[in-house]
Amino acid sequence: MKLARTFLFLIFSTARNRVLYRLRKLKQPRYLAGAIAGAAYFGFLFFRRGMNVHVRGGRLPFAFPVNDLVVTAGSLAALIILLAVWALPDSSGGLEFSEAEIQFLFPAPLKRREIILYKILRAQPQILFSALVFTVLGLRQGKFVGLWLAYAVIHVYFITVGLARARLRLAGVGFIQRLVAVLVILAGLAYAFYSYFSPAQWRRHLELFSSDPATALTRISDPLHSAVGLTILGVPRLFSAVALGAWGLPFLGSCAALIVFALLMFLAAARLDVAFEEASVKVSARKAEKESNKRVRRGGSIVIFRRLPVPFQLGPSGLPEVALIWKNLIAAGRGSLAAFLIAMVGSAVLATGAGFSRSHASGVLFSTAGSLLVIFGCIFVFVGPLTFRNDLRMDIRALEILKSYPLPGDRLVAAELAAPLILIFLVVVVMVAAGLLLLGGIGIEQQFGARFFRGSTMALALMFLGPVIAIQLVIRNAMVVLLPAWSVSSKEDERGVAAMGQRILMLIAQILALCVFLLPAAVVFAALFWLAFYFQSGELIMALAATPSVAILIVEIYFAIGFLGDQFDKIDVSSDLAAE
Repeated sequence: MKLARTFLFLIFSTARNRVLYRLRKLKQPRYLAGAIAGAAYFGFLFFRRGMNVHVRGGRLPFAFPVNDLVVTAGSLAALIILLAVWALPDSSGGLEFSEAEIQFLFPAPLKRREIILYKILRAQPQILFSALVFTVLGLRQGKFVGLWLAYAVIHVYFITVGLARARLRLAGVGFIQRLVAVLVILAGLAYAFYSYFSPAQWRRHLELFSSDPATALTRISDPLHSAVGLTILGVPRLFSAVALGAWGLPFLGSCAALIVFALLMFLAAARLDVAFEEASVKVSARKAEKESNKRVRRGGSIVIFRRLPVPFQLGPSGLPEVALIWKNLIAAGRGSLAAFLIAMVGSAVLATGAGFSRSHASGVLFSTAGSLLVIFGCIFVFVGPLTFRNDLRMDIRALEILKSYPLPGDRLVAAELAAPLILIFLVVVVMVAAGLLLLGGIGIEQQFGARFFRGSTMALALMFLGPVIAIQLVIRNAMVVLLPAWSVSSKEDERGVAAMGQRILMLIAQILALCVFLLPAAVVFAALFWLAFYFQSGELIMALAATPSVAILIVEIYFAIGFLGDQFDKIDVSSDLAAE
């Protein structure tokens, strides 16, 4: 008991220090603004309906309805989870600890059950938070206690099964044997459930399902309430009854039984003859590597083709902007080439079948493929700036190198934007062109009208394509230049309410900036389009009428790049990139 109090003190102190650390960060405006936005988001998401008037029966309108059928379905899900965990490939038996915990706990004079007890207690803050979230979302029958107890016991069960998998491996039972055993058990249970009813009964139940689903499901679940079914679903039903059941004496009885089950699992884990210290070190190292790779992927800097050769070498002299563009193109090719090649090659392969669509019964296939290509191409106009990040968003970490280049700020910003602009433009053009070729090859223009497939309409779309993509790239890179500290964050800044709030604020700012950029051009284009339509001008005249709108966008991009260039020259490397 004294050791448990020590563990609780350590866990409480760690959680308190983490909270105080994040609260001290709120002294800085970027963390304070992010925290306010994140808190407002969670408040709007979880508590906005709590201010509504209670409906009949005193229940909130978003409370999750639970009956015996739902509890039975939950017990089936719990049974599958309890069995499936035995078939996981990991058989090291290691528990997940931080580097500090490994250094302090493993050399300490602690017994196996004491280390396992610390691991169980250490997971309680996260379990409590998860239970609180689901309680707020509507699972209110168990008054929060049921969800917490179910999560805590399943955590103990997972620890025990993880150690048991390692013990089975020492006994010669590997992943394949365990997987086959679990599949056989599940298949046997499914066959026993299916054979409970005759084919005629199954037909009647299925016919009843179309008119009265609740009654049909109740009758289908009869085998689960038999003596054999209650025996098989005994422990899983405890989890379901505690997590979904309503407060009362049966609920308290299920909680007591589940606590006894957790104690048995804890004693079994403590008695399993498995040395998990070395395996825990490997498990923790793998988790740290996985988290690092996840952050790399989130930043868009993952390298897929590390040794991809360059098509040709640049000359010894020339414009420095070309070298910067070439560097970003090579980096994008090695990092985002997979998605780029899939889009390009897939579009080309589908487009080659357009000529055969008339002579083969594949019009539906090609029309579907063509429509999807056009839709994906249009969507990629807005998704592309998020996919190809080889610009200032990637190079801001090497700001001291960028500022050493013999380039003024505006030319450097323009060169950084050029590579993703070229790639996104090519992907969109190829996908849309291939899709239109497929649709045109099967005569789809006869159904939707040939005006959309005319060259003037395509020219009108191409006129706006480049500026619209460039504006989005300017906005996203402007966030890096104007708020460099928000773009370069530490490992601790990637989670929490403040980090989510920062992302929300940046997203809102980007949407508003895009609307501000597009509004003048949209007003001019709408006015000229109405005049062309009113005077029944030809489509070529309408395309020419769009030229002032495109010119407005280009002028906006020019002045925005100049402004960002001036701000880039003013960035102080020693202070503006400080994470704190």
